[in-house]
Amino acid sequence: MGREGRKPWLTRTHYAHLPSATLCESDLVGLRGLFSTGAPHIRRDQQSHTVRAVFVAGGDSPVPHARRRIEAAHGSTRSAPSVTTQSPSGAQETPGQSSLIGRVAGLVVLNRHRLSILVLGPVPIVCASLALSRWARPELPLSPLPMAADVLPVNAAEPFTLDAASAEQTFAERTAGAVAANPPSDKLVTQCEGVADELTGRLGEGCAVVVHAPFVIGGDLSREELEEWHHRTIGPASRAMAKSYFRVAPDCPVTVLLFRDEASYNHYAQDLYGEAGISVFGYYKPSQRVLVMNIATGGGTLVHELTHALMDFDFPKVPDWFNEGLASLHEQCRIRDDESGIDGLENWRLPILQQAIQQGRLRSLQSLIADDDFRSDNVGLNYAYARYFCLYLQRQDKLDEFFRRFRADRRSDAQGDQAVLAVLAPRTWEELDREFQDWVMQLKW
Repeated sequence: MGREGRKPWLTRTHYAHLPSATLCESDLVGLRGLFSTGAPHIRRDQQSHTVRAVFVAGGDSPVPHARRRIEAAHGSTRSAPSVTTQSPSGAQETPGQSSLIGRVAGLVVLNRHRLSILVLGPVPIVCASLALSRWARPELPLSPLPMAADVLPVNAAEPFTLDAASAEQTFAERTAGAVAANPPSDKLVTQCEGVADELTGRLGEGCAVVVHAPFVIGGDLSREELEEWHHRTIGPASRAMAKSYFRVAPDCPVTVLLFRDEASYNHYAQDLYGEAGISVFGYYKPSQRVLVMNIATGGGTLVHELTHALMDFDFPKVPDWFNEGLASLHEQCRIRDDESGIDGLENWRLPILQQAIQQGRLRSLQSLIADDDFRSDNVGLNYAYARYFCLYLQRQDKLDEFFRRFRADRRSDAQGDQAVLAVLAPRTWEELDREFQDWVMQLKW
């Protein structure tokens, strides 16, 4: 029968009571095979000597094909038990001498296409849920740690994207303009080479180190892989941030350690720095200007921590809310073709913020910015809040202006609250709260 002639595939539920004396085990196996999604509903009652099957009947099903299969297995002359079915309402139906397979027509109402959807459909949902739970796992490590003064961990990140034109450019094409405009000093190059020599000895066999001043990039990847990470991520992101925000370039080496997976990342973090359990994604050590990364988590984590490292040179006293807000903005982003900036995109932190708004437990913007308590018990929410306020500023075309004003007035405006009101004038804090929350609730991820 054509697709257009089929009846709805799910119409009634029936309870079939089958005399167990006339059924062999292979008949039960056959029932389970036909009713593959409901096998647990078929059971033998030893006291009443019946088998109870719960199934759905309706639509058209390949009964003749199923009948031929069982007849081939048991012989076409075998007598079949009588079957009594009962609808959910309790009405009795007497089918007479219908064969076993004829009375369980409802067990084969799912065609192959629908059964495949039913069985395989949940697989990508489960996989996505597991992946998301893994990304979001270390919410707690973001709270202050014993070594928090020298570690800025990130609790999750996602890959950023390059515009198509940027992705196709060669390394020489991408770096020619930037190198000509801001070539590293001979002193910085020499310092980087010295750090690279020392790092090569500390990492040992199976690791590689490359130098692109001010960056010294090492890890248990091949030299070609390290070059690619610089070509596609570290170089473009650092140049874009320099054009958008930072006016002070690094004047000493920045070490970027990229490890292939969580196991090697944990091993080298312990071996090189005696550190463990900070974050499964990566962290930044300000006092040594070192990024330690589990690069299996993607480029978004790397750009987050790279933002911290570059911010240190340009705005070393930046408050936590903006330091983490801007870095988190870069977890999911797009670098413009001309590397003139980095555009933030919606990411997994959005539902955290939207839920807080819906529940009426989001504090005011003024409190987030002016109160120096970012790493409190609500640190996960604070990350989301700061990130999306940075995205809000960016989509108002005010983020660059805010950063320049904030940095210039940092002695008199330590938290940046005055700069916020200046670039978003004439709004009051109350008006900003309403406008920002309405904007957040319209976002999708």
